[in-house]
Amino acid sequence: LTSASPQTNTWTNMNPTVRPPARFEPAMAHDSENGIVVLFGGSLGTALGDTWVYNYTTNTWTNMNPSVKPSPREESGMAYDSQSDRIILFGGNLMPGYSAETWAYDYNTNTWINMNPSSRPSARTETQMTYDSESDRVIIFGGAIPGLYLDDTWAYDFNTNTWINMNPSVRPLRRTNHAIAYDSESDKVILFGGWNEQIPAYLDDTWAYDFNTNTWIN
Repeated sequence: LTSASPQTNTWTNMNPTVRPPARFEPAMAHDSENGIVVLFGGSLGTALGDTWVYNYTTNTWTNMNPSVKPSPREESGMAYDSQSDRIILFGGNLMPGYSAETWAYDYNTNTWINMNPSSRPSARTETQMTYDSESDRVIIFGGAIPGLYLDDTWAYDFNTNTWINMNPSVRPLRRTNHAIAYDSESDKVILFGGWNEQIPAYLDDTWAYDFNTNTWIN
């Protein structure tokens, strides 16, 4: 685990005594209410299903070991919904098979709940997710299903437990392994890069998404 300080342009190897086992493609999100980072799953030859919490102040990882949890998986989308104080997880590679499940994690009670919304995005892996705090929506874009990469944009409302396919008329090329984050000052979701299998090519485009107008701009 390393920590970055933009003010001093330094990375620090935190080297905590206890840590999660080595792994590939876990999901991670920052819980700002509790001042922690939550990590779920990944793979180490086989899919993992453990939930770990990191506290920067004490430099400690804790295996939360909740009694109910998502099945083991890698390459899930995960984001923190600050208004609901929940970590939201969607999809992932079950090794084999892909998931279309939506799970919510409450750190305060150490509980995962399968939200099981009536409508949802298709099962997928390598999707990317972020939380739009102004609109109180979790946003996902793209990912992959067997034989096809995706270019769909979905928004999730925890309060009503609903996913909506936003279906904007203009959108980024379909892709996986892109980066996505929410810029609260401009109220835009920012997307960069990824892999498109049709060209095929690694991508270097930058897109901004406005939930209020349902528009992507290159």
